[in-house]
Amino acid sequence: MNVSNPKNYGNADIITEQSKPSIKLVMLRYEDMFDFYSEEPFSIDIKTDEKSDISVYEQILRIRMWNRNNQSYSWCIYANDRHEFNSIIIRKVTWDMENDKSNIKKYTKSEKEKLLSSWATIVTLNRYLDSSDSNEIIKMIKGLDLLIENGIMLYENANPTWEWRDLELLRLYDWGQIHNTWSTHRKNEDVENNINVFTSTLENFIELTKNNIYFMGLNYSIHPEKYKNILIDKF
Repeated sequence: MNVSNPKNYGNADIITEQSKPSIKLVMLRYEDMFDFYSEEPFSIDIKTDEKSDISVYEQILRIRMWNRNNQSYSWCIYANDRHEFNSIIIRKVTWDMENDKSNIKKYTKSEKEKLLSSWATIVTLNRYLDSSDSNEIIKMIKGLDLLIENGIMLYENANPTWEWRDLELLRLYDWGQIHNTWSTHRKNEDVENNINVFTSTLENFIELTKNNIYFMGLNYSIHPEKYKNILIDKF
């Protein structure tokens, strides 16, 4: 069966499909890279040993913070169920903004091509925790659920400190999701305090060195190298 391209209708004599550069500055392109790496992958394949079957863990929780102490970072939790789970994957993505700002200043106009094809200074850490190591984090997820189960109410912050630019919280459930992003012009102290304690705890677990597993496959919607090339074309 032949399927033609989607038709575009509207109250204009001419409607065209086109692509225009939307990222004008290198730092904005780097931020786009960070957004990609911090949103994805949406699932991760796991083999705990060479003979085991592949288990698929999906993203159930994401916390992102932009421009805090010259860094942007995200924490994601993956599990094989959105409600009941006993093993998890922790993923941390960090973008060293200060390092990239310093590097950009070193380039001359004639070296612009190097910047166009460069990567942002992004590091990812991906840690599988089995049921014996994940209990504390699972309890904290359940505690966060109790705090946000009816949604997140944001209040006006008359004295924003700009300790960070934007904060995102995403929690996926079988029935849908709770998803909020806010700047320091708004606040919810209970949620923000919970996030601070939660991420501090995750920091302790991400560095665990025991219980190595055999395989971890990060399932991106598009390969990162290809995505970077798309950004180069857009620039």
